[in-house]
Amino acid sequence: MPRDVNRRKPNLSTSQSGVLRNVETDRPVHCRQSQCNWGKSTQTLFCISIKPYFLAVEAKLIVEFDESQHFTLPRKVALENYPEQLELGFDRRRWIDLCKKINAEDNDPLHRDEQRAWYDTLRDFVPLVRGLKPTTRLFARDFIWCSLDPNNPSSLEKFEKILKKTSGRTE
Repeated sequence: MPRDVNRRKPNLSTSQSGVLRNVETDRPVHCRQSQCNWGKSTQTLFCISIKPYFLAVEAKLIVEFDESQHFTLPRKVALENYPEQLELGFDRRRWIDLCKKINAEDNDPLHRDEQRAWYDTLRDFVPLVRGLKPTTRLFARDFIWCSLDPNNPSSLEKFEKILKKTSGRTE
């Protein structure tokens, strides 16, 4: 990954020592490690809170859990403009259809829908720059998720099947 992170606000880069700096002021940018550290790497992707819902480091997999508020017009527009060749761990067409059907609106704070759509888009593109498997998305209404017991092997097996089905992966 390139050492420089070119963005409008803030304009950031990393120094040779790995410290994230604002290019315009040459001041270090302080942020929580959990927000800036993806897996075992100490390189920073973005120093904004784009933490995934779940990051399985060893599996190199981001799993996002989408509740109804994620299915908005701005998210639909974003999904419709993804490159066709972008490999995703969810059915893009289904997510677009859910955006049309649910059409959630959350403007508190103002522009919250656009912000959420932007962060979801970042999470969908992170695998391209971080060498991860495509982001897998789970729809909250697809299953009674709290019925799964992480200490029960049959629940784990069921969850693995759901992940494979949702992502389209067979491995």
